Amino acid sequence: MKKLIFTLAVLAIFIGSNVAFAAGQFGSPETMEAGQMAVGIGYFHSSAQYSTDEEGWSEIEASQNQSYVQISVGITDDTEIYVRAGGADIKAKAAFDIGNSEFKEGAERPFGTIGLKRKLEINPSFVMGAFAQYSRYSDYQDERAETMTYEDIVFNVNERYAIVNAQDIQAGITMGLKPHERMTLYAGPVWYWSRAYVEGTASVSVPEFDYAESYSASATYREKNTMGGFAGMKIALTDALALEAEVQLKSKASAGASLVYSF
Repeated sequence: MKKLIFTLAVLAIFIGSNVAFAAGQFGSPETMEAGQMAVGIGYFHSSAQYSTDEEGWSEIEASQNQSYVQISVGITDDTEIYVRAGGADIKAKAAFDIGNSEFKEGAERPFGTIGLKRKLEINPSFVMGAFAQYSRYSDYQDERAETMTYEDIVFNVNERYAIVNAQDIQAGITMGLKPHERMTLYAGPVWYWSRAYVEGTASVSVPEFDYAESYSASATYREKNTMGGFAGMKIALTDALALEAEVQLKSKASAGASLVYSF
């Protein structure tokens, strides 16, 4: 009986769990001028497919809703540095073996991004640029508990997963076309590296036999592939206010939009 209960615990812990981390849009190749600043607010829905080399852990499809504030500063006429801070929730499919299988943290937890962008203006209608950014995320945790019966014997099962030390690095080249003085259409390739550690614990207790056992395991998850692409549009609503919308295609499709005020 004890071997059966412990086997159930081991099977439960190896189901696996992970997240979709990608901190917002990359934006058009245009930058702030030297000494100019911009403040923006944005929303980004991120989806990704993650895998691990650890035996017994499965691939995971996950998503996040991210809301953020960004501050950008022009350090030269063609170079900009930006800092982004916001909150993100998390969902991951097929994470748990008992109860509702979805890993979910509904409350938005803090994340931060720092990035650098540089532009090269070819002519008034065509601009190229390059960017690089690093993001760091909060830890997430979710758990399930269930009471089961096997051959009239009652036992309690608990699963808990924690996603810790999540971070990503992204870099790319942007090509922008200006069909109108107030509109920029842009697209380009992006290289990305995204990683998170998943720690899990499964425990089983059988009150009738005064028995309790637990098992812990961990795995490093990385987003599948390392190359993707993105495309977007920037519209100047006024001389100081602009709207940007962007779609990204990496391991899964993601999209978002932001409103930016320059001064």
